Amino acid sequence: MPSARIHEVIAKKINEEYGMDELLLRIGTVAPDCWRNSKISTKHTTHFWDFSIKEGQANNYNEFYNKYRDNISNPVYFGYLIHLITDQYWKTYIDPKFISEENGNKVFKTKDGKMIKDENYFGYNETKKVQKMLAQKYELEKFPIEKEDILNFECEIEELDLNGLFGENGTLNYINKTYSGDSIEESIVFDFDDIINSIDETVDYIKKELEKLNIKIYKKVLG
Repeated sequence: MPSARIHEVIAKKINEEYGMDELLLRIGTVAPDCWRNSKISTKHTTHFWDFSIKEGQANNYNEFYNKYRDNISNPVYFGYLIHLITDQYWKTYIDPKFISEENGNKVFKTKDGKMIKDENYFGYNETKKVQKMLAQKYELEKFPIEKEDILNFECEIEELDLNGLFGENGTLNYINKTYSGDSIEESIVFDFDDIINSIDETVDYIKKELEKLNIKIYKKVLG
């Protein structure tokens, strides 16, 4: 699944057509994953999982949109919607490029053709390397970590516990500390150009989905 910086870059690229407040949009698009640091015990709630679909994860972003459509011009809500669409597309079409199963275990395909079992946070550590490179390439500045320091922040998404987003132990500060910095190693799994191409592919898909939801009415003309 895409990590925080991938979500941020995708939202930033989508925003080229909408011109929303970029900081608020980036916060919105990482917000669904703040369940890890909150009282919410599962991502099913924040990701609007549809259990009527038997095969694989299904983020029901249509349900989110229908519930919060009156707020979707708020960049936090818009970013949240982009996250849900991104996750679903990435799991269905992008993850299989890098992840396979071997003898019932999840394995990563390295760039030199080896298959490595996902043990001891191997995949997580490989992902971190890519995130730092994305932060530099797309100039993703560190987040403020307190709600009071974020101008015009408004969010009343019932499925979120904002305590998991803010503060020293919140998701925003975790991203700042984990996915930023000048020290970068090259991943042995993820070719950076492949990640960029996957991001662009996802952006193209999301634009089509937003058109279907008639989000086009909120483009830059509204400022």
